[in-house]
Amino acid sequence: MNEDIIATEQALKRDKVFNFLQKNKLKIIVITVAIILAVSSFSIYSFLKEKKKINLSNTYIEATVMLKQDELDKAEENLKKLVLSKDPFYSMIALNLIINKGLFKKNIEVVDFFDYLIESKSFDSEQKNLLIYKKSIFMLDFILENELLNQLNPIINTDSVWKVNSLILIADYFFHQKNYLKSKEFYEKIFSLKDSTSEQINYAKSQLNKI
Repeated sequence: MNEDIIATEQALKRDKVFNFLQKNKLKIIVITVAIILAVSSFSIYSFLKEKKKINLSNTYIEATVMLKQDELDKAEENLKKLVLSKDPFYSMIALNLIINKGLFKKNIEVVDFFDYLIESKSFDSEQKNLLIYKKSIFMLDFILENELLNQLNPIINTDSVWKVNSLILIADYFFHQKNYLKSKEFYEKIFSLKDSTSEQINYAKSQLNKI
């Protein structure tokens, strides 16, 4: 008797499962296909992303070889491609190499590339702050006071990891302009910041002793 009851219950369960599958067959197929497509898309995306990284790496290596062989024009073209790729790593090191090797004859070309990367959505806030900071260093010999302050304000008015460096840069700018009052103002701000390193504090003190 018990065996009949168990068999009946099992049959009912099978019927319920079968009926559920029949009623929701289309939904199940759609969900299954969606999962397969999602997994496939992710795999393809990962593959293409990795392939892009390898191509960028090869382009950078080629550029460095060209520089050693004094093929400056070819190296410049490769480095430009890397900057325009908007890759957070290769764009930055390519632009650094362009600057260090003096490949661009006009400063405005370098500034335009900095702006291109800063405006890109490929970089996070701290990467953009680093670009702004490096742009300010590059422009230090020809930038106007108001332009420098406006450029670095987004950094010095936040808790950016580049805040202390930016304050030192501004203070140094005023120091070399012999505007010692403003220079002192920015050096002294460094002492109250918890992120200031002992090296940065000692540097600020040594500069203040010269005023």
